Amino acid sequence: MSVPVRTGIGQTHRLNFMGGADDWRFRFDLSYDSTVGVMKGSDRNNVNGTLEVDYMTEKWMVMQSFSLGVNTSKNSVYGNFSDYVQMNRYWNPYDENGDPVTYYYHPLNQDPIDNPLYDWRVGCWNDSKYTSLRSNTSIRYTICPGFQVVGSVGLSRKISRKDSFIPPSHKWYADKELKQKGRYDRRDKTADVWQTALTVNYTNTFNEKHMLTVNLNGEMQEDLEDEVSWAATGFLTDKIDNIGMSLGYPDAWGTSGEETTMRRISLRGSVNYYYDMRYFLDISYSTDGSSSFGSESRWGSFWSFGGGWNIYNERFIKENVGWISDLRVRYSYGVSGNMGFSPADAMTVYRQNVNETYLSGVGVEMERFANPYLQWQNTYQHNVGFDMGFFSNRIAFQFNYYNKLTDNAVQDIFLPISHGFENFKGNIGKIRNEGYEFNVTLYPIRNTVKNINWSITGRFNRQVNTIVQLSEGFKEKVKYSSKTMSGASEYYRYIEGHSMDAIYGLRSVGVDPSTGYRMFLDKNNNITFRQSSEDLVWLGDRQPKLNGNISTSFSYKGLSLNVGFGVKWGGYQVNFTELTKGENLSLLYNVDKRALSQGWEKPGDVSRYKLYQVTSDASRQYTYPNSMFVHKDNVFSCTNINVSYLIPRKWCQKLGMESLSVSAYLSDIFYLSTIKRERGIDYPFSINPNFSISCSF
Repeated sequence: MSVPVRTGIGQTHRLNFMGGADDWRFRFDLSYDSTVGVMKGSDRNNVNGTLEVDYMTEKWMVMQSFSLGVNTSKNSVYGNFSDYVQMNRYWNPYDENGDPVTYYYHPLNQDPIDNPLYDWRVGCWNDSKYTSLRSNTSIRYTICPGFQVVGSVGLSRKISRKDSFIPPSHKWYADKELKQKGRYDRRDKTADVWQTALTVNYTNTFNEKHMLTVNLNGEMQEDLEDEVSWAATGFLTDKIDNIGMSLGYPDAWGTSGEETTMRRISLRGSVNYYYDMRYFLDISYSTDGSSSFGSESRWGSFWSFGGGWNIYNERFIKENVGWISDLRVRYSYGVSGNMGFSPADAMTVYRQNVNETYLSGVGVEMERFANPYLQWQNTYQHNVGFDMGFFSNRIAFQFNYYNKLTDNAVQDIFLPISHGFENFKGNIGKIRNEGYEFNVTLYPIRNTVKNINWSITGRFNRQVNTIVQLSEGFKEKVKYSSKTMSGASEYYRYIEGHSMDAIYGLRSVGVDPSTGYRMFLDKNNNITFRQSSEDLVWLGDRQPKLNGNISTSFSYKGLSLNVGFGVKWGGYQVNFTELTKGENLSLLYNVDKRALSQGWEKPGDVSRYKLYQVTSDASRQYTYPNSMFVHKDNVFSCTNINVSYLIPRKWCQKLGMESLSVSAYLSDIFYLSTIKRERGIDYPFSINPNFSISCSF
C-alpha cells in the first residue's frame, strides 16, 4: 500500500491591499493555494483574485466587485487506492528488472488479475481545469433615513475542461487496428448564471418603543449549462498525446452533449415588529416560480410567522434577579420549498442515437418520461426555543426544538414493466423529522484586566425521522423490492410509522459448530440455514441518540489555544469490514486478519465467521447483513488543535509591521469507535498539519 502514496507539502499565500478616500475605497485580494495530494501525482492549484470598489455619498452607495479564479488539477495516475488495499501482500508489484508486472495469477481464478500500477507504467493521465469569472454590481439609494432601495445584478461564467489519455500500447488495444489504438477523451462545459434583484427596506422607531422593519424583495435568475464530450483514437506512439495528432474516432459512443436551462423568479415580503425590546413578531410571505417543476405546478407559495418574548428586559427581572443576564423565549412556524433537482426530471427528454442508423438516417429515442404534475417538496416546520444566560453570561444555554413535516417528498417511482420506462420522478409522500439542538457555553476564567480567558462550549443535537404517509406508486415499488435480498448493504424498509434510517436484517444465532454454516432465526423463531426476506427484522437505527461536538478555548495575552472534540452515541451501523472481509471474504485478495483466528476450521469449533473452503457450500453462500454485523456506533474523536500567537505590537513596529501572528493547526488527532472497521480505503487517510504566518503593514 505504500507504493502509490507520499508525504506532500502544500502551500497557501494570500495578499490583501486596501485603500481609498472619504467617498470611495478599494480592496484587492490575491491568493494562491497549492495542494499536494497523498496519492502520487494528485495535485491541485488555485489562483484567485478579487477587486472591490465602493463609492459612497450621503444618498448613494455603489459597490462593484469582480473575481477571477483559475484551477488546475491532476488526478493520480496510480488509480484508486482501494485497488492497492485488496492486493495480497505476497504479490510483488515489480519484476526482476524493476518494472511493474502486468498481471497477477491466482490458482482460484482463471482470469489474470490486473496490477493497479499498470496504467502508471504505460503513461495514462487525467487532468482537468476551470476558469471562473464573477461580476456583482449593487446600487443603494437612501430616500430618507430608514428608507432604502437596493438593486443588484450578478453575472458569472465557469468554463471547465477535462482531458484523459490512454496510450496506444495499453493492453486494451492489443488486437485493435491502428486507427483505434489509444484514446483521448475531452469534456468541455460552460455554465452561465445571471441574477438580478430589487429590494426595498424600511426601518423606523416610533415613540422610542415601537420599532418596525419592512422588507420587499424580487429576484430573477437563469442558469445555462452547455456540455460536450467527445473522443479521438489512433495515436502512433505513447509519446504523442496531442489530440490533434489522432487518426480517427471511436467506433461507438464517441460523442455526447447536453444543454440545460433553468429559470427562477421569486417575490418576497417580510415584516418585523419590536415593542420596547421585549416582544417581537415576524411575518414573511413569498411566491416562487421555477422551471424545475412540472408544467402544472411551476409556482409555489411559502410563508412563516414567529414571535418571542425577551424576558430579561422586563423590569421585575432586572430589579430582582440580577444574576440573570439573558432570558428569552421564541416560537416560529412556516413552510419552505425545495427545488434541488434538474428541470429534466419533470420533462420528456429525447436523445439522438448516433450509434445506430435506419434507412441511412439517425433517429431519436425517448430517454426520460415526463411528470407534468411534479410538485414542490414543501416542508412545514415548528420551532420553539429559549436562551438563558447567568452571571454576565459566564454560563449560557440555548435550546431549540423543531418538528418538520416534508410533504410531496421527491423520489424515484417505479413504473409497470409494460410502460417501457423503469421509473420517473414523483412525489412519494410525507416524512417527519423532529429533534432538538442544545448549546451550552461556560467561562471558568474570564479576566479582562489580566487578559486571560478560558471557555468550554458544547453543541449537541438529536434527530428522529418518521415516514408518515407513502404514495400508492411508491408502495408498489417497496412491495416488490421487499421480496428480494441482494448486495452487502443495509436493508431499508420504508414502512409508514417507522424510521427511514432503520436497519433491517436477519437474526443470526452464530455458526453451527458441526458444519461451519451460519444459522439464523426465521419469523417463527426456528433455527434455519436459509436466508429469506420474510425473516427480516428491525436491528437498529442509524441515527444516533446524541450527536455533537465539544470545544475549549484558552487565551492569555497574545497566545491562544483551541481544541475540538466530536462525540456520537446511540446509533447503529453495519460493519462492512467484517461482513465483506471476514464473513464473505474473497480468497483472491487480502482479507481481514480476524478471519484467520476467528473462522471455522473443524467440527466443534466455536467461531465468529463461517467455514472457508473453496469447495464448501458455506463459503459459496453469501451472508447478508444480520444481527452479528450490526454494531453500536459510538464515537469519540479529537477533531482539531489550533495554536496561535500574536506578536506584541511594539515588536512588530520595530520590524516595520502593523501586526504579525503565527499559528499551527492539526486535524484528526485521534478517533475512538466501538466498531473496528477500515478507514481511508477509498482514499488514503492522512493527518494534515498546517503552519501559517500573517502580517499587515
